[in-house]
Amino acid sequence: MNRKSPYHHPVSGHYRQGKWVEKYERGKGNKPRDNALIIKSLKGKKGLNVNVSYYFASGPRETYNVAAKNPTDAITESIPRIQQPMIPIRAQIRRRST
Repeated sequence: MNRKSPYHHPVSGHYRQGKWVEKYERGKGNKPRDNALIIKSLKGKKGLNVNVSYYFASGPRETYNVAAKNPTDAITESIPRIQQPMIPIRAQIRRRST
């Protein structure tokens, strides 16, 4: 597998093998798009239906369907519904398919 060519960017002056190399530009093309996970905000959307799942240290998880404008509202709506007599270790919010 071949290495991808670098995108166009400036290189600062530096020492290479004991000799000074002046600043220069290398590569061609634009910087590639970041493949990081893009988290879409729930904010500002009215009546959005989401699943809120709570995970506990022992026992099964609990999932509740709620309508909320943002993640904070989804948690606030679903916390009173928890049946387990313990504090969850993690919560997950997912959009429900329509």
